[in-house]
Amino acid sequence: MGEAPAESTGDRSCCCPAKPQVKVIMPPTADRPHTVDLWLCGHHYRQSRAALETAGATVVDLTRMPAGV
Repeated sequence: MGEAPAESTGDRSCCCPAKPQVKVIMPPTADRPHTVDLWLCGHHYRQSRAALETAGATVVDLTRMPAGV
């Protein structure tokens, strides 16, 4: 089994070159026993919200976090 992806540097999203607006934490599944972090731009997050909610993902709004966190 492969290693979990490294943390984002905050410079770009997993989905495109845009700056990430949210960090999505996907819960473990039967096929993947560990969480996975996705760093999504606002557009791709809005497009995926229903599926992420269905999957039980946790979403952290990066736009409301203080600088340096």
